[in-house]
Amino acid sequence: MKRRALLSSLGVVVASSLTGCSTPGNEEPPAGSLRFANQHDLPHSIGLTVTGIGSEPTDSTNGD
Repeated sequence: MKRRALLSSLGVVVASSLTGCSTPGNEEPPAGSLRFANQHDLPHSIGLTVTGIGSEPTDSTNGD
């Protein structure tokens, strides 16, 4: 059973390092990245839309 836990932990570490995830720390995020921190006790819903270069920004709140 210990071997399975070790392999699972190792798999999570490898997968998160390949996807660019990092552990929270004091270092600044790299250029072009975003970091969100919930500093309240209540959960929040955040929406983010990625558009192409040169696209006009919109004020839509429903995802259109």
